[in-house]
Amino acid sequence: MYSFGKKLKTLRTSMNLTQEGLAKALNIKYGTNFNKGMISKWENDKEEPRIDSVRYIADFFNVSLDEILGLKNNDTVNESLNVYEIVEKDFSNVINIPIVGTIAAGQPILATQNIEGYMPILSSFINKHKEYFYLRVKGNSMNLEFPDGSYVLVERANEVENGSIAVVLVNGYEATVKKVSINKNIITLIPMSNDPSYQPQIYDITKDEVKIIGKVVQAVKIY
Repeated sequence: MYSFGKKLKTLRTSMNLTQEGLAKALNIKYGTNFNKGMISKWENDKEEPRIDSVRYIADFFNVSLDEILGLKNNDTVNESLNVYEIVEKDFSNVINIPIVGTIAAGQPILATQNIEGYMPILSSFINKHKEYFYLRVKGNSMNLEFPDGSYVLVERANEVENGSIAVVLVNGYEATVKKVSINKNIITLIPMSNDPSYQPQIYDITKDEVKIIGKVVQAVKIY
C-alpha cells in the first residue's frame, strides 16, 4: 500500500536534508510555518498533511501531485474483446464530501435540503478527525480567488486564524465567504474582488451575531 510518508522521506533524504532542514527550507521558500515535528508525523504516517502543504512539498521537490500522492501507478488498463476499461486498484483513499448550496440561520449545515450532491476527494487531502463540506460560491465579492459558481472545501471550525478565508454567518443571513481579520471584539470581513463596490464589513461580536462556520482549505474553480 502506498505511503505518503515513505515517499516524503525518500525525497528528503535524496537531497541530504534533515527533517528540521526541510521544514526550514519550506518556510524560507513559501513563507509557511512547518517544523520538525510536523515533518516527522507525516513521514511516519501519523498525520496526513493538508492539500496546500502537499502542493508546497511537491513544488519544492519538483514532482507532480500525482507522483507524490502515489496516483501514477494506481490505474491499470485491461484489454478484453477490444473493450478498454480503467480499473482502480483501491478506492479506499477516496471520500465523498457533501456539496452544500446554501447555509441559513437555524438550519444544520448538512441538512438534507442544503445538500446538492457530493464531490470525491482523496483522503490524504483532509484531516480524518475533522468535518468537511463543499460550499458553492455565489456572486463576485471574492472573484479574485473564487469565480462565481466555484466550490470551496470548508473545514468546519468555530474559530479560524487571523487572515484566513472563512465561511461566516452574519445576523442570520446566508453564509458568506470572506477573508477574516480579527482584533479583539472586532471582526472585519474583507472581500477579494476586482469590483470596488465590494467593501470590507466591520462587526462588533458583542453586538452583532457573527458565527464562524469554517475555514476554506481548497477551491475548485469553475471557468
